[in-house]
Amino acid sequence: MWAVADPVRALDSLNGICQTERWANGHVRYAFEVDPGRYEVVLHFAETNPNFFGKAKRQFDIVVNDQTAAEKVDIFSEAGGSMTAWEFRKTADVTGRELKIGVSANPTGPAIKGIEVRGLSPK
Repeated sequence: MWAVADPVRALDSLNGICQTERWANGHVRYAFEVDPGRYEVVLHFAETNPNFFGKAKRQFDIVVNDQTAAEKVDIFSEAGGSMTAWEFRKTADVTGRELKIGVSANPTGPAIKGIEVRGLSPK
């Protein structure tokens, strides 16, 4: 767990979320029990660790339901700098009872601030 006291440029309602993170050298994985259906996955990120302030210093993959949703994600570049929030959005169809979300080192260990899972109307 990593936390910072300095504010992150984010929606006011998300600032507290963006000041803490779960990180790992390899993988961070989550599994949510859900009903079968269509969901929007919103992952919240911000680069708050000074050791990773700079382009391509932290890169990782995002995996949703065992499918790579994005490769070599660079939060510093996506957010436009350090201490700035960025959201990754992905629609996922769940046929079973579990929605799996993960971030994996490629090559650097990932860090994630928050996860939202929103139910969507059927296609």
